[in-house]
Amino acid sequence: MIGSGVAGSTMPTVDFLSRAHTTNQDRAAAVRHALDRARYAAWLEALAAAMTAFEQHRWARLGFSLRMMPRTDALNNARAAFARFESALAQDLAKPTQDAADLDAGDAAVTASARECLTLFGACLDAWDRGPWWRLGVMLRRVAGRLRLAKAEFHLPSEDARVVLDEAALWDCVAVEDLAAAGWQDGAAAALTRFQAHCRDTLFAERLSDIAARTNSVALRARLDATPGVLAPLMARTWTPGAEPLVSVIMPTFNRAALLPDAVRSVRDQTWPHWELLVCDDGGTDDSAAVVAAIGDPRVRWISLRHEGAAAARNAGLARAHGEYVAYLDSDNLWHPAYLEVMCNVMADRPAAMAAYADYTDVTLGGEAGPRLRPWPPRAFSYERLARHNFIDLNTFFHRLALTETLGSFTADLPKLQDWDLLLRYLFRESPIFVDLPLALYVRNPAVAQISQQRRLNARTTASIRARRRACYDAAVARHDRREDRALAVLAFASDKDAAQKAYAVVRAWSAHGKSGQAVLLPGGEEEARPAATEALHDADFALALGDRACMIATEASPDLPVLWEQSPPSPDRCSPRHTTGGADRRVAPFDSGFPVDTESVSETLRQRASLRARAGFRSRDRVLAVLTNDSDSSSLTGPLSTTTNAGWKVLTPRDTIEAAAIADAVLYAGNDDHTARYAAIPPALVHFLAAGVPVLAAPKGIFAEFARDRAVLPVDLARAETVARALGCLRASDAVHGEAARRLYLRRFSPAALCDRLELAYHALLGGKTR
Repeated sequence: MIGSGVAGSTMPTVDFLSRAHTTNQDRAAAVRHALDRARYAAWLEALAAAMTAFEQHRWARLGFSLRMMPRTDALNNARAAFARFESALAQDLAKPTQDAADLDAGDAAVTASARECLTLFGACLDAWDRGPWWRLGVMLRRVAGRLRLAKAEFHLPSEDARVVLDEAALWDCVAVEDLAAAGWQDGAAAALTRFQAHCRDTLFAERLSDIAARTNSVALRARLDATPGVLAPLMARTWTPGAEPLVSVIMPTFNRAALLPDAVRSVRDQTWPHWELLVCDDGGTDDSAAVVAAIGDPRVRWISLRHEGAAAARNAGLARAHGEYVAYLDSDNLWHPAYLEVMCNVMADRPAAMAAYADYTDVTLGGEAGPRLRPWPPRAFSYERLARHNFIDLNTFFHRLALTETLGSFTADLPKLQDWDLLLRYLFRESPIFVDLPLALYVRNPAVAQISQQRRLNARTTASIRARRRACYDAAVARHDRREDRALAVLAFASDKDAAQKAYAVVRAWSAHGKSGQAVLLPGGEEEARPAATEALHDADFALALGDRACMIATEASPDLPVLWEQSPPSPDRCSPRHTTGGADRRVAPFDSGFPVDTESVSETLRQRASLRARAGFRSRDRVLAVLTNDSDSSSLTGPLSTTTNAGWKVLTPRDTIEAAAIADAVLYAGNDDHTARYAAIPPALVHFLAAGVPVLAAPKGIFAEFARDRAVLPVDLARAETVARALGCLRASDAVHGEAARRLYLRRFSPAALCDRLELAYHALLGGKTR
C-alpha cells in the first residue's frame, strides 16, 4: 500500500485529507494514533516470533525434556492475548475514516490489549530466564565467548525478546522524541497529494501491495496504514532551485541481467530527481551492460570491473561518486518512491548529522507457499546493539560522502558482512538519524545466489569485525596517527564562562593529537571583538565558534574561512546565523560536540577513590547516588530522593564533580529539556561521571533515549518515584554492565580523541564532501 490502500485487501487507508481532519492538529493526532498501533503490532509480532524460537532452541528443548525448565501456561496465555490484540487491531483498521473520538476509543482498546500482551510475554520470559537451567546456558555461552570458541556467537532468542520488551518500556516511560511523529505542518497536505499522484503506479507500490494481500499480516497493514500520514510532513520541505544536493546511488551487480531493470526502475521512480546511479559490474558475463544501456537515462552510469566481490565493486562506485550524499541499492531490492527525498529532507533539517537510515520490509519468497514476512524488532539506533548484530539494512543507509573520505570505504578482504563492518566504523563517533518508516523492500530469494544466504566463514568473519571494533575503543584513549595538520582557532566570548572553559578544553585535545590550535576569548562588545577575531583567525585553517554570536563575529571577521558553529540554546533576543554558502569552497556548518574530558585526570582521581569516599563520610560498603540538576528548585526530586533513601542509597550533592565521579556508584541527572537535544548541551559535570564509568539515571528524552538503549543510562520518570526505585534495583543487580556501557559511551563521544575525529570529519563535510 502506498497511500491508496492495499490491493486485494478489505482494509481502507486512513484519509488524512478528509473533513474529519481539517486542522493540522487533528492530522498530527491521527498520525500518532496510527504510529502507536503500528509500533505495538511490530513489537508483539517480533515478541511472538522470538518466544517461538525460544521454545525451539536446542538448549530450551533439552531443559524441557530434563524437566529443568518448567512448561507453564504463560506462553499459551500470551499467545491467546496476542490473537485478541490482532483481532482488535484488524477491527480498528477496517473502520472507515474516524473522527477524534473514534480514534481515542480505538486507541484505548488497542493499547490495553497490547499492554496485556507485553505483560504476559514478559512474565513468561522472566519465569524461564530466572531458572537455573537457562542461567547455566548463559554462563556457558559467556565462557565460550571468552575462550574464543567457534560457538561463541550462537544467538539466544531470549535476547530478541528482551530488546523488544526494553524498547516498549523505554517508550512507555517518558514520551520519547520521534522524528516521524513530529507533527503535521503547512504544506504536508500538498506533499501528500503530490506523492499519491507520483507513486500510484510505481513498482514498489505494486510489489508491496501484493505482499500485504498475500501474507495478510496485521502488523504490516498497520505500518502501511501509518505511512502516508508520516511521509507527508517529511516531504513538505521546499528547496531553493539549484540548492538541491546530488545523491550518488551505488548499485553492485554480478550476472543479474534479469533483476537489474526492476532495481534501476526503483531509482528512476524516486520523487527526488537529483541523483546519479553508478551500476558497478563485478566482472559479470551476461548481457547486463546491454540491459542498462537500453534504459537510456543519462543519470545511469555503467562501470565495468574485474570480478573481486561486492565490496570492491561498491568501493569503485564510491571512488567515482560526485554527490554530496551516498545511498546504496542492491540489484535484488527495491526502494520506496519517496526514499531519497525523505532522506535528503531529514538530513537538511539536522545539518550537523552525517548519516541516516530507515526501516524496511524483510520478505522471503517462498514459491507456492507464498512470501513470508520476517518480524521486525525495534530498529531505533543503539551502537551497543549494532555491535552485537547488524539491524541496519545497507539499502536504507544514507550518508555524506565525507564519511568515506575520512573513514575509508568497504573492507574488501572480508568474505561477507562488509556492510556491518562499514556501519560499525562510520557510526562509532556519529549517531545517525532514524526514520521509522519502511522505505525499502529487502527480498530474500532462495532461487538466486545471495551472499546474505551463505553461512560459511560466519564465525571467523564476525570475530574479525569485533576485533576491529575493540581497536576503535583502544584508539579512543591511545595517541592517534598524525593526520594532516590544520590550524584550528576556537572562538568564544570571555563573558561566557562555560564556553571559555570549553574553548581551552578543545584546544588541549586538538594539540595533544599533534595539531595546531589556539583558544580565542573575545571581549564583550562586538566592536572590540571583530578586530580581535580578525587578528586571531589570520593564520587559522578553520574555526570552531562556540555560540551564535561568536559565529557571527568569525564570519564577518574572516569571510573566506571555513567555520564550524556550535549552536547555543535558542534565544529570543537574537537570530542565529543562517547556513549559507559564502564562496565556492566555504560554508558555515553546525557542529554538535560534547565537552572533551581528559581521560588521565579522571583516571588519576579514580585511583584515590577510597580516600575520597572516607573524606566525604562514606564507608566502603555504602551505595552513593550523586544528584545533578541545573535547576535551583529541586523540590520535584523530593519523591525520587525519598525512594532512594528507602532503598538504602545515600545521596551526594556534588561540589567538585571530578571527585564526586570517583565517589558515586550512580548519578541521577535532573537537567532541563534543553540538555536532551544536543551533545553540546550536556554539562561537563555529567561527562565526568561517564568518563569514570558511573551509570546515569535520567529521563529518556532526546539523545538520552539512545543512551538508554546503549545501557549507559537507566530510564526514569522523575514524576514517578517508582521508576527510580526500579532503576536502582536493576542497578544493584548489574551495575558493572551499566558502568562499562557509560565508559564506552564516553570513549565514543566525549573523549579528546573523539572530539578530534569529529572535527576532522566535520571539516570534510563542511567543504561539501570530495575536494575537486
